Amino acid sequence: YIGMLIVSAFIYSSKEFKDNAIGIKKENIGRSIFWATGLAVGFYIIAKATGLSIGLPNLPGSIGDSVRNIIVLGFAPVVETIFFQGALYAVLLTLTSNKLLSVLGQAFGFSIAHVSAYVTQFYKYPDFTSGLSAFQANLGSFIAAFLFAFVGMYILIQPKIRNQVFMGTFHFWLNLIITVLLTIII
Repeated sequence: YIGMLIVSAFIYSSKEFKDNAIGIKKENIGRSIFWATGLAVGFYIIAKATGLSIGLPNLPGSIGDSVRNIIVLGFAPVVETIFFQGALYAVLLTLTSNKLLSVLGQAFGFSIAHVSAYVTQFYKYPDFTSGLSAFQANLGSFIAAFLFAFVGMYILIQPKIRNQVFMGTFHFWLNLIITVLLTIII
């Protein structure tokens, strides 16, 4: 996350990318939070109804639940929003001048980063069936992460939203829903 923040700081302060970087605006924070909250609930329901795999990333066993929650609920929504929906989108838009390609590109980057959080030690599965099942779950998580970033970014670039508070809140609420439900189920 430190690397992401350093790269993001460079991009947000660079004259070349600054105009395409989406920041925080005070005037539509309430609207951003409202839509992000509704979208998070709706996204979770649709993902579960369609069988997409969404969950929390694997973290080292030495990380306790409190630290995990700080990472998943605090750092992830803030840092990943700044990096993927802010810096990466700004770079892609500057290079391509195409909003759709930039939205798709940041969604692809976001989903690749999140698949790597779930595909750990894939080679250690005891048999092919277990490995195939894990592969299918990871494919589902890739698709869910891609859709999350694509839909969120598409809404984020709309003139009436255009506020990183929207994406950070959307990310936070979805992570909170997943965290709470996994805590209740486990």
